[in-house]
Amino acid sequence: MTEEKQDNRCLLRIIVPSYPRLNIFSRKAKRTTALGSIMVATVANQLEEWQVEVIDGNNFKGPRDKDGLPNHRALQEKDKASVVAIYCGLSSTIERAWEIASFYHQQGVFVIAGGLHAHNLPKETLNHNFDIVVHGDGEAVIKQILLAFEERNFENISGVSYFEEGQFKRNGPKMNEILDLDSLPFPDFGLLKHNNKIKTYPISRTRGCGEGCEYCEVRGKVRSASPKHFLNTVVWLVETRKARSFFIVDDSFNADHEGTKKFLEMILAKYKRLKFFVQVRLDDAKDIEFLKLMKRAGVKAVCIGGESCIDEELEAMGKGYDSSQMLRWMKIWRSFFWVHLMLMFGYPLKIKVTLISAKERFMLFKSFIRKASPDSIQVVFTIPLPGTRLRKRIMDRIFSEVPWKDYDGNTLCFEPENMTSKELQEMHIKLMSRFYNPWSIFRIPLKLITFLFHYVFLGWEDWYRGWEGIITKYGGSLTIRKWKKNNLKK
Repeated sequence: MTEEKQDNRCLLRIIVPSYPRLNIFSRKAKRTTALGSIMVATVANQLEEWQVEVIDGNNFKGPRDKDGLPNHRALQEKDKASVVAIYCGLSSTIERAWEIASFYHQQGVFVIAGGLHAHNLPKETLNHNFDIVVHGDGEAVIKQILLAFEERNFENISGVSYFEEGQFKRNGPKMNEILDLDSLPFPDFGLLKHNNKIKTYPISRTRGCGEGCEYCEVRGKVRSASPKHFLNTVVWLVETRKARSFFIVDDSFNADHEGTKKFLEMILAKYKRLKFFVQVRLDDAKDIEFLKLMKRAGVKAVCIGGESCIDEELEAMGKGYDSSQMLRWMKIWRSFFWVHLMLMFGYPLKIKVTLISAKERFMLFKSFIRKASPDSIQVVFTIPLPGTRLRKRIMDRIFSEVPWKDYDGNTLCFEPENMTSKELQEMHIKLMSRFYNPWSIFRIPLKLITFLFHYVFLGWEDWYRGWEGIITKYGGSLTIRKWKKNNLKK
């Protein structure tokens, strides 16, 4: 393709909005990116008439505005986009997405929305300067949309919403689903522009989740790429990007058990020094042989959504296990991997006669975290996200004054039971502050002194895990301190 032809191509700019505030993932977000946007960009880039770029606000080194955010005016002046697609999956970033859409709308740019928040609230999204909302897999329709955008005729494109002559229209009730995930191209991370260097590459083999948890937006029958295709994705990134560290973003790494085992066996046969970070279910710990295979294949850390340690809350969520099982499984997971445990504080109960105070909840969580002994934790408030059964159940208790940007797990969004909002907020902060303790820095000299003993009798891995744990807890305490300074003054 000649340079002249390249200059005549239209530009599609895909944008991932910045997090609205500091969180424990802010630092890691600077060294990775959102896989969905990269995949949509990779598919769109197959059109000869189009060039594509991805701008990730959480991993951005380009021009910034007075608020420290990506300067889209400067980006547009340098390379004029004809179409912009904005990731609208997180409710906490949707207001930033609206701001970006407003700017590009004023510039006469055609603006696309995709992601679960936009899917669940398409009219709200279209009323904030978006021209079209994609429901489901964006890779399935992005080419059709780009080819049709000049005429603004979307009648033949399935799974999209738009306004036509002031009337809301949605083509078909179902979401777009790519059933054959092997048909998707390998993700082209070279399309990410103005970015920090990617250290951990996000990849995915499965989509959908059949667990049906009350608080979760992700639903649908699990669809999986073949183990061979997934292996080839890893090989592609190793050979073209020199990738060594991967985050498998699937909601449940083991959703397709036999396929996952086959993939791990294939990785084990081909590579020895790759690192994988995965999200798992607690009860996957029942298969010890599977955990051993994970470890041999290079899985270093697991993220576990335990959600609660209170049996009444677990029942309301629909988790299917109790707190005693959680502790038993946590002990198994910790014997194999670094464990990041995710918990929700203050989940609304279904049984009104069973009331648990803020202090009782705090003591139960504190005791559980001590016994479970995860390497890192994330304790958030329950978020009544759009499209969930939880939001429908407690709709009359949701605070109308809480903006979407506060739907990040750090702000209480609904009236709690048997306690004040202030009590619940204080207990939540206290839990995180107790785990991520600044005094952990004083354990560093002791850890250095015991290095030789650990190395000789327990091995390097045991020593390094303890060392990394100290650094993680101290670093987490700094993040919490900044978060308090930035947010608790409000």
